Amino acid sequence: MGDKVEFCQPKGELVETVIEKMTDEDGNPIDVAPHAQMKVRIYMDTPLEPYSMMRRECKPKEDE
Repeated sequence: MGDKVEFCQPKGELVETVIEKMTDEDGNPIDVAPHAQMKVRIYMDTPLEPYSMMRRECKPKEDE
């Protein structure tokens, strides 16, 4: 939560938002989506077109 993300829509504009609320498939609040291809619901003010894709900036891991 708190990540800045962008949604690329098939025909619409690029939408930027910060994730403030997210739930799992059963509606339980979650802070992270720990599994690849996990289905989550992200709550936001801007409606998106079907098949929009979400992306976020990957932060490089610091050397230990």
